[in-house]
Amino acid sequence: MPKNKSEIRKSYILNKYVIITPGRAARPRELKENITIKKDPNCPFCPENIDKNNIIDKINKPNSKEWGVLSIKNIYPAVTLDNKKAYGAQEVIIDTPNHMKELTHLKERDVKNVLKMYAKRNKELSKNKEIDYILCFKNQGYKAGASKSHSHSQIFATKIIPDDLKEEALLKQNYQKENNSCPYCDIIKKESKTKRNIFEDSQVIAFTPYASQYHYEAWILPKR
Repeated sequence: MPKNKSEIRKSYILNKYVIITPGRAARPRELKENITIKKDPNCPFCPENIDKNNIIDKINKPNSKEWGVLSIKNIYPAVTLDNKKAYGAQEVIIDTPNHMKELTHLKERDVKNVLKMYAKRNKELSKNKEIDYILCFKNQGYKAGASKSHSHSQIFATKIIPDDLKEEALLKQNYQKENNSCPYCDIIKKESKTKRNIFEDSQVIAFTPYASQYHYEAWILPKR
């Protein structure tokens, strides 16, 4: 196919389609976004301003008593454990105590600790039998919904399972019945041989999906 030709692609499992348009990358742009991070003495996510009553969990810096990643209560939650009409839990994960650093600026060990905190909180929230869905997400920049410049992410837990996941689970079962194989195993076999393969070792593979819905979208799948 010619380099700049558009192409309609279907998702691996879901009945969703995207249009890949490489030619549009060359269109002229007048508007640019320029975000400058400035030190805010009143930032609620900086160590000196943390409300200790809101701390849920922490992971300390290596060989230090100071925290490197912190989980705190979201004081403006969409869901809470004491509201039957909007039941769930919402936590803020402060990625770093340093106000001037983004996740991409952190050392590998510090990024690992952010992921460890996701795992810790997922495991703890999963003990609640009324929680059926847990989402870890990070809003990067104002347009994505971030209201504070201090690097942070969130964990959202609820009893409601999104329709896309329900549909994917059903289509996955249908695929296994028809093909006598796991769709994700087949996807791994295929993508490991393509230029979309980003990283691979004996345990996991990371790749850009064939029908990406977002810029820089990547899938990470375990091989077990």
